[in-house]
Amino acid sequence: MKIIILLFLIIYSVPCISVELFCSFKKKAEVISFIESLEIENNEFEENQLILQMIKQPLTMKIYDDSVTHIIENSGRKIIIEYAAIKKNTNLIFGLSEDVKFAFKFFFKTGQLLFLEFHDGNHLSTYFYQCENIS
Repeated sequence: MKIIILLFLIIYSVPCISVELFCSFKKKAEVISFIESLEIENNEFEENQLILQMIKQPLTMKIYDDSVTHIIENSGRKIIIEYAAIKKNTNLIFGLSEDVKFAFKFFFKTGQLLFLEFHDGNHLSTYFYQCENIS
């Protein structure tokens, strides 16, 4: 009987197990209405050091069976973004936030993460990260 209960708990706890990744910020590209574009790279020679200090915080990504969570800690605040996994296979995972303000695409083989922020119809920011498995 104990074995049956143990098997039951293992089977139903598997979806709760996640893959946890630590992602380092590499650069940000911003496009506003196809007229203006801006790129900020994570290096000491970047002109926009003030903006870089605000956006270069590392990101923790937890991948579950049908959802993904991004956790960013910035200036003592913890920002959590929940995504539904729209497409997931052995090569990549694509997700969209419930409020459709954020999307991401993660490539398992290379560890590259593209994080998209939709400001409005004319303004899009793309953040590029490199991720490592920590779980």
